[in-house]
Order: sequence, then C-alpha cells, then structure tokens
Amino acid sequence: MGAQHRSHFSHSSPGSQAKRAQRWPKEEYVRRVEYDAKNDALLQTIRADIAGMRSEMRTELSAMRVQMESRFSALTVEICAVRSEMRAEVGELKGEIKGLKGEIGGIKTSINVIMGVLALLAGMGALQLHPVIRAMSAAAPAQQALAMYTVPAPMTPASAP
Repeated sequence: MGAQHRSHFSHSSPGSQAKRAQRWPKEEYVRRVEYDAKNDALLQTIRADIAGMRSEMRTELSAMRVQMESRFSALTVEICAVRSEMRAEVGELKGEIKGLKGEIGGIKTSINVIMGVLALLAGMGALQLHPVIRAMSAAAPAQQALAMYTVPAPMTPASAP
C-alpha cells in the first residue's frame, strides 16, 4: 500500500506532515522530508532565476522601447521634411505649367493676329498667293523652301488683268 500513496506535496500543512509520519516508517519519512527540503530549495532557486530573468527582460524591453521611440521620431522628422520638399516641388511644377499655358496662349494669339492680317491683306488684293503656290509645286525640293519665303511684288493697276 505504501508505494501507491507516496505522492509529493511541497506546500502541505504541518498537520498533513504528521499524518504522513504515521503512514510511513521513520526512515522513509526522514528521506521524504530531506527530499521535500531539496525540492523546496530547488524550487526557490528556480523562482529566483525566473524573477531575475523577468527583471532583465523588463529592463531590455524598456531600453528597446526607448530606442524604437527615438528611431520613430527621427523617421517622422525625415518623412515630414521629404513631404514638405515634395509639396514645394509640386508648387513649382504647377507654376511652370501655368507659365507654359500662358506662353501657349500668347503664341495662339500671335498666330491668330498674323492670320487675320494675312486674310485682310488677301481680301484687299495686296497679297496674292497664286504665283507662290504654283512656283512651289513646280520648283525642286531645295527651291521650295526658298520659294516659301519670297512674295511677288504687288501688281500695279496697269498690269492687273
């Protein structure tokens, strides 16, 4: 009957130890008490080691937390700087686009004015383009560029057909 009931309770009350003493012979009880004492000492050593490791882990975690916070702060500052630079560059690009739109509008206006003047001159008969077109179609390619820029002399009323 003794081997089946030899369970180990490390945190038992003094009353239960007296009951144990009655069940087991004195030699075995002394061995059990020594065994319990060794186990209690080992348990206390393990608990102390765990407490030390817990303390070290907390210290390391707090140091890591401080380090990560400083890294995130530096990263946030860099991100804000890059974002402000990007906004400035976008603003510059918008200004350049507006300037180009204005230049294109000016060129369109100049072309319209020139076309209007040419239409006015053609309507008055001061500018005749028939000879220029005929000369361009008959001339060689090298002469076409030159013929484009020559305008025939205005006709006098005596030479008009």
